[in-house]
Amino acid sequence: MLLAVVVNHLRRIPAASGAPAWLGLARAMGAAFTATLLVSAALRGVIAHLVDRMDQPLPALDVLRYSTALNYTLLDLPVMTTLALTIAAISVVALRTAALPRWIGYIGPGAALVIALAVVAQIGAYSIPAALLWAVCLSVALWRRPA
Repeated sequence: MLLAVVVNHLRRIPAASGAPAWLGLARAMGAAFTATLLVSAALRGVIAHLVDRMDQPLPALDVLRYSTALNYTLLDLPVMTTLALTIAAISVVALRTAALPRWIGYIGPGAALVIALAVVAQIGAYSIPAALLWAVCLSVALWRRPA
């Protein structure tokens, strides 16, 4: 969820305005990533909420399987696709401007490619380590960036 905060922070860096289209794409895909991740999180808790708080009976096994499959499908396809596009757009902004160090612009396409290939193979959720590695690298780049 903090990706939306990071993308909005990038908009405030004056050098990032040198690539407005890519920054706009990063912002739009970051918002889509955040929204789809929120939907996925809501799906995980809806049955438990109904059973625990509203005293509803536990649904049949097919409903539980459907809910789990829907959650994995959301995480595999739209969530990870929008994340890959966000990472790619931020990397282009880093390479075209001096908003971030160039090394983050080189790490990003690798992570985005790993995530995109996992999405194509329909195992997008298994590419989370690549996303976490990129997030740590971006955090270091933002932390070490001069004020």
